[in-house]
Amino acid sequence: MTALACHLPPTLQVPGGNGQEDTCSLKTCIKTLERDMIMDALKRCQGNISAASRQLGITARMTRYKIKNLAIDYRSLFKRSHRPADISGLS
Repeated sequence: MTALACHLPPTLQVPGGNGQEDTCSLKTCIKTLERDMIMDALKRCQGNISAASRQLGITARMTRYKIKNLAIDYRSLFKRSHRPADISGLS
């Protein structure tokens, strides 16, 4: 599979950088942009879907839907250690 310019984050894309016309379809470019925006918002919010949704101006339900349909691997990116609290010192 070849990576096209539209698969790169917008900050890394160079207009007309290689002299070839960009061959991404509108649908592909929109999906890539949505995926990047959701990932960036989730990173800023340390994986909190509700906070990321507020930043994006969409509902948490829509964010979860897009995470699933855009194949964002949320669990592996934002897994938290669930170590039990040390309660041995409590009486």
